[in-house]
Amino acid sequence: MTEVKVNIVKIIDDSSYPTFIEFELVDIHGKHHLFRDKLPIVSFEDEIEPPCEGELGCKVIKKSGDVITIDTSVPWNVDSVEEETIFEVSADLVFEWKDIKVEGELGSEGGLIIYDEEYKESCRITLEKLPDRYAITCGIYGAFCHTAYCGLSDDKNQKHNRMKRDLREFIDRKTTPEEELRFYEDFANKY
Repeated sequence: MTEVKVNIVKIIDDSSYPTFIEFELVDIHGKHHLFRDKLPIVSFEDEIEPPCEGELGCKVIKKSGDVITIDTSVPWNVDSVEEETIFEVSADLVFEWKDIKVEGELGSEGGLIIYDEEYKESCRITLEKLPDRYAITCGIYGAFCHTAYCGLSDDKNQKHNRMKRDLREFIDRKTTPEEELRFYEDFANKY
């Protein structure tokens, strides 16, 4: 899935689940587009302290140098308070995960693949359904591989999305060999 970075600016209502928030997307022209929606649309966390960053699912319509035109109506049917869904944004705000395999194929743990995605031809993450649990296998090409498990009643999507975020943030930053080793160890311990 492709995502665009947004800024969560305010909690509107946290008296029930899910929490409703206001968030904004800043386009290439510097205009702030305001949205109101449920917290899980842009964050994997149950509780937040605005202002903070979030990520909104979207579809890339066009790329032109450092400008990417996105549609926020895909995949979650989200529009701004002005009912807009098409925005031109800076390329550094967009994170593109490429689909690798077709749903229903078998994964490395022998389960049916639910998601199988690659980021910047540098890492991959696969979510599989096994008979008694879910497996989330990820790898950083040529360096690291790890599989985490969660029960059938656990929130597999939240864990999968948190792992994706951590992998993406690692791939996007410059690191020393020591920092890379520390990341691998911390990631394996966390998940």
